[in-house]
This record gives sequence, C-alpha cells and structure tokens, in this order.
Amino acid sequence: SLRLNAFPNPVSDQLTLTWEQPQASDFVVQLFDMTGRTLSRWVGNQGAGTAQIQVPMQGMPKGPYFIRLDTAEGYMLRQVIKQ
Repeated sequence: SLRLNAFPNPVSDQLTLTWEQPQASDFVVQLFDMTGRTLSRWVGNQGAGTAQIQVPMQGMPKGPYFIRLDTAEGYMLRQVIKQ
C-alpha cells in the first residue's frame, strides 16, 4: 500500500515528501488549505524506488494543511502543520 512520509512536521520553511514506487509511474502532489482550496500542484514521473520532492512552505500562514499524493498505486493524504 502507498505510504507518504512528510517531514519535518511541523514545518517552517521546506517540507520533504518521500514515498516508495514499486514501478515507474506518473505522480501528482497537491497542497490544500483547510477549506480544500488547492494552493500548489506538482506533476512528475518517477522510476521505481524511493521518490522525493521538496514542498516550499515559507511565507505561508501558520496552521494545518493537507498534502495529497496520487500515483498508479492509489492516493494518500497527510496533514502537516506550518509553524
């Protein structure tokens, strides 16, 4: 099953996301505020193995956010706190 790691959490400047890809596939990462509004979106392709992207959080208001990862394996939501 898909497992999304998000660190550091709470985050101040930059969030790192990692996940395992059993096979090469496209991915979409989205950052949402608590109202469900999409703030940022990243699309890419990742080979098999550990995938990693950086999500800039500096300048964003403090509080909770949601990260959603979509891959061929399914999707995963993770809540992060901006401090």
